[in-house]
Amino acid sequence: MGSPRHAAMLLVTAAVVATGCAHSRAMKRSAEIRQLLSAAGFTTKLADAPEKMERLRAMEQRTILAHSLDSGVYYTYADAEGCGCLLAGDEKAFQEFNRLAIERQIAEDYRRAAEARERSMDWGFWGPWPWW
Repeated sequence: MGSPRHAAMLLVTAAVVATGCAHSRAMKRSAEIRQLLSAAGFTTKLADAPEKMERLRAMEQRTILAHSLDSGVYYTYADAEGCGCLLAGDEKAFQEFNRLAIERQIAEDYRRAAEARERSMDWGFWGPWPWW
């Protein structure tokens, strides 16, 4: 049986691995959102100066936020860690982002359903196929 110190080290290691996996998933999700925002017409502004990076880091991260201005509603997405950038778009770009996100989710749902059907299908039961 391992010592308490050994057990504690295992717990710390497991926590670090779990945190790393969660961080990796969050960064992948952020990259996907940035890609959709860009495709929807959002403009990317790089934090290419220390002052800009400081302001970017002070913003709420990896969340689409609405801002009301006299000229309308605008949306921002800050990602200091992922791209070191701020994405900004108007109502039209935001609506296009939503449309693209829904399309992507539908395609992902179809892909998962097809994979589930493939796993449950007994192709040999039906005899030889032209591609076999």
